Amino acid sequence: MSKHQANSILRNFAAQVKKPWVGMPSWYSAVAKYPPASQYLKRITPLYSSKVQNVKNGNKEMYHPQSIQWPEDKLRKKFYQDHPWELARPQIIAENDGNDHLYCDWSQLDQPRKALSGENVVQRTLWLTQNKKMDVQSAYDEARQEFYKLRAKQEIQQRIAHDQAQALGAAFTKSDLELGHELDQAVLNDWFEKASQRSEVFRSKNTDPVIDVSSSSPDVQSKP
Repeated sequence: MSKHQANSILRNFAAQVKKPWVGMPSWYSAVAKYPPASQYLKRITPLYSSKVQNVKNGNKEMYHPQSIQWPEDKLRKKFYQDHPWELARPQIIAENDGNDHLYCDWSQLDQPRKALSGENVVQRTLWLTQNKKMDVQSAYDEARQEFYKLRAKQEIQQRIAHDQAQALGAAFTKSDLELGHELDQAVLNDWFEKASQRSEVFRSKNTDPVIDVSSSSPDVQSKP
C-alpha cells in the first residue's frame, strides 16, 4: 500500500461506511482518532563514494540496500572455487551457545571443537595476516598447505580404520553415493534398451524394401 492510499483510507472508507451493507470495522475509531501521518520517515541520503555518485542515473539505486563485504567473503569464494568438492562434505552449522568462535585458537589450523573445512583456512589466513603481518596471498597459501596436510592425514586414518575393521570381520555396505549411482545407471540402461528398440522399429518402417535385381526373369534376355 502506497503512502497516498494510507493517507486517504479513512476518507475513502467514511464514504463506504454510510452504505447499509457495510459494517463498522474495529479499526475505524482508532484510525479516526489517530490518523496516519503524511510523512512517515525522514529520508536520509546514504553516503556513497564518488565513483557511485558519478554514475549516470545513479539516483535510482540510492535507496537500495548497500552491499556489505567482509574480507572473509573473498577468501571463502576463492577457496571453494579452487576446491569445489569441499562443498559436498556435510557441515554442522548449529552452535551450542553462540560463542563457539571464542573457543577456537587460530594460531593452528586444527581445532578440537570444529571439523576441518574451508572455514578453517579462512580464519587461519586472517590470523596470519593480523598477527604475523603476512600479505593475504602468502597467508592463504600457507593455510592451504596446512589444510592439505591435515586432510591427507585424516584420509589415511580413515583408510587404516577401514582396513582394520575389515580384518576383524566387519562388513561394510555400499555408500549412499554408490547406491544412487547404481540406480541411475539402471535407469539409463533401461532407457538405452528401449530407445534402441524404438529406433529399430522406426528404421524398419521407413526403409524401402530391397529389390533383388540379380535374378532376372527367364523371358528377359540381355541384348548383345
